[in-house]
Amino acid sequence: MSRFRALLAALLVASSLVPSIGGAQQPLKKVQLGIGTLVLNLTYPWALMPPVLGYWKEEGLEVDVFSSQSSLQGIQTMSVGKLDFVEANSAPIMQAAADNKIPIRIVMVNTVIDWFLVSEESGAIKKVADFKGKTIGVSSLGTGGVALLKSYLNANGIDPDKDISMVAVGVGPAALDALRSDRVQGLMYWGAAITGFEAAGARLTTFHDPKWRKMPDFSIATLQSTIDKDPAMVIGLVRGAAKASLFAMTNPDCVRKIQWAKYPSTSPRARPKTR
Repeated sequence: MSRFRALLAALLVASSLVPSIGGAQQPLKKVQLGIGTLVLNLTYPWALMPPVLGYWKEEGLEVDVFSSQSSLQGIQTMSVGKLDFVEANSAPIMQAAADNKIPIRIVMVNTVIDWFLVSEESGAIKKVADFKGKTIGVSSLGTGGVALLKSYLNANGIDPDKDISMVAVGVGPAALDALRSDRVQGLMYWGAAITGFEAAGARLTTFHDPKWRKMPDFSIATLQSTIDKDPAMVIGLVRGAAKASLFAMTNPDCVRKIQWAKYPSTSPRARPKTR
């Protein structure tokens, strides 16, 4: 954590040497940032805090942040010119570049791969091989976790196209209910989602490749043409996001209070009760 904080601080110092694109008398440049998730919540401070704290305004930017449903959908939307930036998982970003020849570029890495494949602790699945013949739930079929799951199963002797079924079960209580009701026997989700399941009382057996924790994942990306056309805008957006990340790491409780005051629908009090 201290190393990451130091890296962020270094980024902020370095980026401060680049002149800000904003000016008090200049109109704010409108920018669109799609987040590859179904639900925006407290776990995306680099995207939700800059508008509240004024970091992007200082850069001369008015950034519209919204859900693009999934990493894959966000990348597809950006590739046809309807988004300036997308927050997406590393696997679909690499697939877009390697397989579809989309000139996509990562401009800010925000997380490492913190995904888990989980089953109920009280269930019959105790090892990865036990998932053979079972159904695994994911948030959506366009999520970056799909490619990661397929790779993980393949590495453990399971053909993901033949030996298991995969279904979309959404996020939050809906996903956990699918596991508890045995509609799925496993879930493939990122760390914050798994923490939410456990906070709701779930007792889970987890599976993951330890190598994932050293690999980049959720990242802000854009097209090479956007970088070429307006590099100052790219620098400004990343600088504002980096400031928000550092603020969140040093003031987590403050961020929580700001988040729930500015975005009340994301507060636990706004969530429907579940059994």
